[in-house]
Amino acid sequence: PKATSALFNRGTDWSNRGDYDRAIADFNIVISLEPSASDAFSSRGSAFLRKGKIDAAMLDFQQAIEADPQNGDAHTGLGTAWSKTGERDKAIAEYDKAIRIDPADFIALVNRGLAYAAKDEFDRAIADYDAALAVDPRSADAYANRSAAWIG
Repeated sequence: PKATSALFNRGTDWSNRGDYDRAIADFNIVISLEPSASDAFSSRGSAFLRKGKIDAAMLDFQQAIEADPQNGDAHTGLGTAWSKTGERDKAIAEYDKAIRIDPADFIALVNRGLAYAAKDEFDRAIADYDAALAVDPRSADAYANRSAAWIG
């Protein structure tokens, strides 16, 4: 467990630095040692998503959710992947799950707002941006998105 924890942390650090290939390599090792490591699947999925490998990301997020249905980050990641494929309703369903797990999940709130706005459901989008701003009142992106939704 100590080795996997160190590798997971290093993978997270690589990902934060934008070195997704090294991050994926570290998460691969963690997953090979702990095949039910939900956080490692979710983090690797995020790295794949940032590399534009949507199918690989979706598979990892689904495996993370299978290992731990309460992994809100995995639901948010899967929602983002669905959004990138244009499947707004599926994205919203995943964001809903993430928000049920953690009502203060800022990313899920903003992303669900974006998905609603893309469907021209501006009242719902504004409600999500309001909720996101309650979590982080200094988020310029949430204010900008809410303003755009007001304009329609």
